[in-house]
Amino acid sequence: MSTATSSPSAAPAGDGTLQLDGEAGRLPSTLHGTWAPASRSLAAELPDLIAELHRRGVRIVRVAFNPIRWDTAPRTVAADGRVIHLGLFHSLTPNLLILQGTAGERVDLTVPLDAVP
Repeated sequence: MSTATSSPSAAPAGDGTLQLDGEAGRLPSTLHGTWAPASRSLAAELPDLIAELHRRGVRIVRVAFNPIRWDTAPRTVAADGRVIHLGLFHSLTPNLLILQGTAGERVDLTVPLDAVP
């Protein structure tokens, strides 16, 4: 996974790039950014994303998403040496992922509309 840190609006399509505004452990406890996954499979894409967020100081335990833009996803996925719970919510904006960390952190990631093939 690429780990570029420039402006979130510059995220290239479909290369796994994660860009965040701010850094873990600093206020506010909600980070915002963009993520450009290489496929529509959350089961395949989330493990690398979650491992990268852990390297940046956030241990993710839950992921909320709207299923309209994704292939069928399991209720859990193994990532970063543990089980991550996934929740699908039709009320969420379709290009938004909300990730919750163990210390109550929240990471809101926008997936650019042209990022997922």
